[in-house]
Amino acid sequence: MTSLFDSGGTISLIHERMLSTEVTPSISTNQMFTTLAGEFQSNRQVLLQDIVLPEFKRTAYIQSHACQVFIGPCSYDIILGRDFLRKIHFNINFNDNTMNCMDMSVPMRSSDFFSDRTRLRDIMFSDDVEVDSFASTITKSTYHPVSISTIVDTQKHLSVEDREILSTMLSKHTILFDGILKVYPHRLVHLDTIPNATPCHLRAYPVAHIHLDVFKAELLRLCDIGVLEKCGASQWASPTFIIPKKDGS
Repeated sequence: MTSLFDSGGTISLIHERMLSTEVTPSISTNQMFTTLAGEFQSNRQVLLQDIVLPEFKRTAYIQSHACQVFIGPCSYDIILGRDFLRKIHFNINFNDNTMNCMDMSVPMRSSDFFSDRTRLRDIMFSDDVEVDSFASTITKSTYHPVSISTIVDTQKHLSVEDREILSTMLSKHTILFDGILKVYPHRLVHLDTIPNATPCHLRAYPVAHIHLDVFKAELLRLCDIGVLEKCGASQWASPTFIIPKKDGS
């Protein structure tokens, strides 16, 4: 996913009913906020992290944003401040009743639109059109034995004598051409990290839904043959992804 920014100290409001019972807001200066939805008083604050605006782009997130906690009658769960909207380049167009952000435009919704939770579910978990519509076809990985004579015969830039020498040399290492992916068994490789390095745990790249089964199957296959090893939770994480070859594999 793409990280947009850390919104810093721009102010927004979040209703107390939206907070999990495990969340304890921090105490802040008692303030009165005037919004189009009314005036609200707050002396508590929470920090929202990894915010996603799914109607615009589910592959981008906002690292963090401070919100004042308010109570009282209000039909809105969250009221985003102008500074916040300006920073994410969020534009409201009343001429055609649309909202524009991240190079995308979505229609304005009525205040009770998401009272039907199936609508929110459809947006959050429907196929990612942005990724899937342009995703190339990736098929299951396949490995086949390769004929040494075929390899040698394609080296047209070599003389006949040189090709014979090449054939003799490659024939001593036929295991390299049996079409089976293996691990190197003769030496354990150790990588040293910089002393006192700060652990880095990066967010996983999004995978197009049409690629999920192929991607998972390949990861499990690599684990089965010992090329990869499951490590569970870790302070270190570097994302990876699959790229289609010219033949679609």
